Amino acid sequence: MCKRKQILFLPYRATGPAMTWSMHSIGWIEIGDVEQAEENFNRGYQTYVREPFKVWTEAIFGTGAINFITGMGGFLQNILMGYMGIRIGLEELLIMNPVLLPGTTGLSVKG
Repeated sequence: MCKRKQILFLPYRATGPAMTWSMHSIGWIEIGDVEQAEENFNRGYQTYVREPFKVWTEAIFGTGAINFITGMGGFLQNILMGYMGIRIGLEELLIMNPVLLPGTTGLSVKG
């Protein structure tokens, strides 16, 4: 995604569902803006996970779907396709420009 397109869509996603921020984070990683990627990564789970059992909700106010699997999936995609740079094609698997997750010192893929 080009940076111009990424910036144009930001004002329209202020209260999007949980997976919105993961997709934005992946886009920021693709264009090399790791600060914006981290902000969106954190926003994608910190405001949607509810105590005491760490249950994901669809909306930031704890409304919408409860145990929101789509939001959890976005979180995992952010790690795999965003920070790890994995791209899966029909006949190939690529790893493109991996970036360390916020607060980590290493990253490894096994298997």
